[in-house]
Amino acid sequence: MTSDGRALTASLVLYRNDSDMVETVLRSLQDACPGVGIAVVDNSPTAALAGVVAGSGATYVHDPTNPGFGASHNRAVKALPRREFHLVVNPDIYFTTEALPALLAFLRQDERIGMVTPRILHPDGEPQYLCKRYPSFLVLFGRRFLPGPLQFLLRRRLDHYEMRDSGYEEVMEVPYASGCFMLFRRAAFDRVEGFDPRFFLYFEDADISLRVGNSGYRVLYYPGAQVFHHWARGSHNSLRLTLTTIRSAFRLFSKHGWKLV
Repeated sequence: MTSDGRALTASLVLYRNDSDMVETVLRSLQDACPGVGIAVVDNSPTAALAGVVAGSGATYVHDPTNPGFGASHNRAVKALPRREFHLVVNPDIYFTTEALPALLAFLRQDERIGMVTPRILHPDGEPQYLCKRYPSFLVLFGRRFLPGPLQFLLRRRLDHYEMRDSGYEEVMEVPYASGCFMLFRRAAFDRVEGFDPRFFLYFEDADISLRVGNSGYRVLYYPGAQVFHHWARGSHNSLRLTLTTIRSAFRLFSKHGWKLV
């Protein structure tokens, strides 16, 4: 199953030169929705992927200054024609031709839906629990700093944060959707003026989910479509990214309210 891509645009932001992943996600998009408009903002040090992107027909922008995830997606959106729907997608995502048409059909059922996120799986088919409730300071601290063997101390809180009690088998409201795959109604994206560029990386997806949900639109999880995600939690292995995570978490709490436990 495919869908007419003339109602859809998509944006990708790159940080490293992995041509195989980029080719795979571009092929997934174009196979599922022929005619989709795509813009790629490449924040990696070199423009080594320019040829790969240009060969796909997508718009390519190289910006090694790296203004951040949200700012780069905003730039990509501005480089694209305005269409009914816009997809924010990571380069480490791939999917079959059924996924996007199913999500677009779901969005078209109800104009109150401003954003939808699908079932997200590891390449081996194991689920990723990426729909989340509003975090507390304790949950974020425990997820990042408690060693794995000690995380049982917060297991109930961590599971609640990841909405595991929902079962992930039914359509549900999502306070905080993952930025690896967000399909927006463009009117909803425009209503909240896109991503807040003050979030350099991390929690910009929480912020925009909350703002879309507070703007009169619904943010929903739809399990009738699935995508695959080569997920790597880079902040756990990098002091720089850990500090970025902490700064973004404080910005989120300062903007949307503090929750300690």
